[in-house]
Amino acid sequence: MRTESGRRQAKYFSWRPQLDEAVIRKGRIDEHIFMGNPRKEHGMHILRRKFEQDAKVNIGDFLIPLLYEKLHNMKYKEYLRKAEFWEKNGQQAQRLGPEDVRPSGSELVMLYKDIKAEAFFAQMKEGVLDGNCCIRISEETAETYFQKIQESRE
Repeated sequence: MRTESGRRQAKYFSWRPQLDEAVIRKGRIDEHIFMGNPRKEHGMHILRRKFEQDAKVNIGDFLIPLLYEKLHNMKYKEYLRKAEFWEKNGQQAQRLGPEDVRPSGSELVMLYKDIKAEAFFAQMKEGVLDGNCCIRISEETAETYFQKIQESRE
């Protein structure tokens, strides 16, 4: 990508080592900008904003940290499974701690959409959607959602 000054920028995300060296070698790119996944506080802010912007969803503020932690734990377990697989197949895997593996912004947005759908269909089935079609997301909704995800990955 060229900037207004004519400089060439490369914006890349978490996996710079997977980029072709010919593309990122000296002389091709003037400036490298790393854009990692959002830190915990920013991730929770993204999630909170998605729910706040949706007038049809009712969620307790206490659920935001719970949802984030459950997604984070799921991502870290997924990373550990991948690292174990790489090592079993003779590839070196960088060992990261839980604080280094964070959900991406798109994963947080998908969590919002999926939890909303989970709550909507559960409430439709129970016949408890109110006249304003307000979807209530509870701790039980979150538990059910993450249990389904875990079962589908086993």
